[in-house]
Amino acid sequence: MDMLHKGVRCKRRSHTCTVRRSTPVLANFVFDLTGVVESKGQLGDTVLIRRVGIDERPTTNVAHAIDRVVFKYGNIIDPVTGKRVIKDEFADEIELRKQLVREVIDAPLELDAWLFDERRAIQRKMESEDLSKARFVKVYNYLEERAAQVADLLQVVDNSDLVSGEVTKGPRTAAQRLPRHMRRRAMAYEVRRFPRGLRSFVAPFLASSKHRKKPPSRFFRRRSRNLLLNYIRRQRKLIWLETHIWHAKRFHVVDRWGYRLPDRSFQRNFRPCYRDSVRHCTVRDKSYLSCFLISHDNQDELISALSPLCANASSPTFAFKSGRTGKYEVSTLIFQPGQYPRGLIGPARFLWSKEGEKHQLALWTHPSCRDDVLRALRSLLELSNDDQSEEETEPEPVPHTVEQWRINRLKVRTDVWSGKNGIQVQDLRDQLVRIRLYGPLSSLVLADALKLVEDPNASEFSVNHAEWHESISKMPVGCVQDGSTFSLLVEDPRISRPRLRKVPAGDSFAPVPETFSTPQAKIWSKNERLKALSDRLTDSELNALKGKSLGPIKETAAKIPVLVVFRSGGSGRGDTLSGCELIAPCMDFWVALQMRTARASGWRDELTAHLEATRFCFPTDVIDAAAGETEIKRMQLEHEVKYEKRPHNRRVNYWKKLSVKYPFTFEYAELVNDWLMAKGHNRVEQPYVLRDRALLTSLSKWLQGKNKNLGQ
Repeated sequence: MDMLHKGVRCKRRSHTCTVRRSTPVLANFVFDLTGVVESKGQLGDTVLIRRVGIDERPTTNVAHAIDRVVFKYGNIIDPVTGKRVIKDEFADEIELRKQLVREVIDAPLELDAWLFDERRAIQRKMESEDLSKARFVKVYNYLEERAAQVADLLQVVDNSDLVSGEVTKGPRTAAQRLPRHMRRRAMAYEVRRFPRGLRSFVAPFLASSKHRKKPPSRFFRRRSRNLLLNYIRRQRKLIWLETHIWHAKRFHVVDRWGYRLPDRSFQRNFRPCYRDSVRHCTVRDKSYLSCFLISHDNQDELISALSPLCANASSPTFAFKSGRTGKYEVSTLIFQPGQYPRGLIGPARFLWSKEGEKHQLALWTHPSCRDDVLRALRSLLELSNDDQSEEETEPEPVPHTVEQWRINRLKVRTDVWSGKNGIQVQDLRDQLVRIRLYGPLSSLVLADALKLVEDPNASEFSVNHAEWHESISKMPVGCVQDGSTFSLLVEDPRISRPRLRKVPAGDSFAPVPETFSTPQAKIWSKNERLKALSDRLTDSELNALKGKSLGPIKETAAKIPVLVVFRSGGSGRGDTLSGCELIAPCMDFWVALQMRTARASGWRDELTAHLEATRFCFPTDVIDAAAGETEIKRMQLEHEVKYEKRPHNRRVNYWKKLSVKYPFTFEYAELVNDWLMAKGHNRVEQPYVLRDRALLTSLSKWLQGKNKNLGQ
């Protein structure tokens, strides 16, 4: 058996070569290498030896042979080529280069004689340049040009007037003239810190010196007006909801669709949110939804102008019979004109109303598809932006309260477009608060938070208030038809806010009335919204009013018009999306709902609620819309970044182990393409989602076995 030994040093003798192993245990064991071949090793080489068999030994006393040379003359031997390596170069290459240099030097000069004239010209030019250079320096001119540098140098090195160990580059202050052990804090502005004998000398220096004023305290810097201006400045890139400050203290906030939205609570409230949405009440702020108010004198002309946006086969249109009365808010799908079944923009909800002789259509859309909807409206209605030069010429006052800031924004940011046949479109984005409540006790919690205005002050709302008191506020949300809308005029919710959180006491359920009254259109009036905001008392004014009053305050000057929209399947059984919505011009209702034990939730809980209710959530689950594609790409990038942060041995190998080609995205186009190409289709069109209600019903019955043929 061969055995290699490393680190053996060879030593030649007259008749034999003895080798001592470097292993400490066998340091005294001697190997006899008599008869070794000189070509394999030289004196000073480091070699590897191996034990040889009895048959291979040249003599009986030679038990080992040299296997190969590792180091030769202190240089390593390349194991492949067997050449000596000197500074990353082979020894034969170095010898070859030396030989070439030697041949060049010894070459006859006649070969480069034709370059003699050129070299001689270069030599003469260099000699002339050397003669033209100055051989001396004028010290006076040299110092005159560098007077500033010399002065600074002298000021640094001239330390005769300074304290021992002090070096300064600039003029010294009065405190710097003192030794270090006599210097005190605040000498720059307090003369009594100096010794008595120097105070008369120091006083003129302190009087002429300029000091920075003491900065105001944090309490003074964070006063209300400064905080408000700071919050306004921070909303230049991303818009805040009115409840943003409340959510920022309790929720993780994310950037979505140009807004700062609450995502999930700091608390572990995933299961409590689901439990309350099924048994009690949860609430989410959906004020990020955009609202367009489209008005015209003739309702039929407005419906015909907007008809290309909807498809009757997939969803209700603006001519929906129940929706035209203004009693129901209807959900629909908006498409690019003339592109159905493709070209989906997104879902929308619309509500008809009438103010005088003018019919109004309030269209609510998601902010991710708002620009596409506005683009489609502009092309259909031939809109042009109205000139608002009168409002723009007035200088915008600096707001001192949130109400003033909201009023200024309401006056300035209300974009108005005029179209053909007198159609007018107003952009009410960020001017209305939309709060959605989920759960079987949603109507009970909302009814306890709303204090209706007494009848003498709200005669036009008397019928609506009577219906709300007698039946609507006492009905379960699952028993009311989806989209049922009720208009109310309520007091400031802060005056009826309880001191402690408590669950509202429920009354017995009332029977469902056959018909409801038509809602009032007061909330869509800009003047009414401005009046509600301007009459609102600030917190300090309200607290002062409470201090002067012996009992609870019953009413204030602010009368707030609101809309209540019920959301349910109409089956009598609630799910995680059943509840009601509150549309109001201010956010005071949010805290009022919190004091009635409505649990706040965020965007993550919105996705979970749609999943539990087996509904699609826009734009996450709608893949054929432009907004859905953008959202899926954002989610894909987010998951990829999270996946790449994990160590290599902790990453799931989706393709090799699970045969998943696209783990973070949905490539439906490629899947459909593979199916069609396998069937022999040469031309493959872009796939779309089937939304035809008749076809979907027929397909559902066929899958359940109720129809034998598809399409019946």
